[in-house]
Amino acid sequence: MTLIKYRTGNAPLRYARPMNTRPLRPAETLNLAEAAEFLGVSTKWLRAQVDSGTVPGRRLGRKYLFSRAALNSWIANSVSDAGD
Repeated sequence: MTLIKYRTGNAPLRYARPMNTRPLRPAETLNLAEAAEFLGVSTKWLRAQVDSGTVPGRRLGRKYLFSRAALNSWIANSVSDAGD
């Protein structure tokens, strides 16, 4: 692993590991507000649907995460079920 050299003011030279530059979550993952906007529903309704298992999503503590692909599949299946 490469170390970065840095100096603060007149302090002696220090070494540090580079920070992780990966995004905290992939672009195809949505939080509750983004998923609600994507679906055109309120966050309150979406939260209730995820908790009941109707809408695909995961609750991680106080946060909710959604896969954009899973939401698209859910929408496609909902539309095809409604058409039957």
